[in-house]
Amino acid sequence: MVCRVLEQQQAIRQVLSGDQKTSHLVPTWQDVEALESVQAAIGPLTSFTDMLSGEEQVTLSAVRAGLHIFRTEVLADSLGDIMLTIDMKSSILDYMESKYSDSDLSSFLT
Repeated sequence: MVCRVLEQQQAIRQVLSGDQKTSHLVPTWQDVEALESVQAAIGPLTSFTDMLSGEEQVTLSAVRAGLHIFRTEVLADSLGDIMLTIDMKSSILDYMESKYSDSDLSSFLT
């Protein structure tokens, strides 16, 4: 959805600015920057989510491998990331690691 809004931002601006009642809804550069940051943080996660949701049975080895890939590649800080993107990636990774940090579960995953 965020990707579509970014793709169609010119059309959205034209439609919203055409009516005085909706002109205050025209996305500003800050709005666009925030959406780009969200897309940079969660965009790579969509393919992983699609892959897992398409499986009939998800094995624990997929969870452990996924966490490793998130930690080292997908949610690792990139050179062009702005602070908002870095914060979102960090929050997502912290949340996911907290879900699988239980000692019984982590020993089961190893």
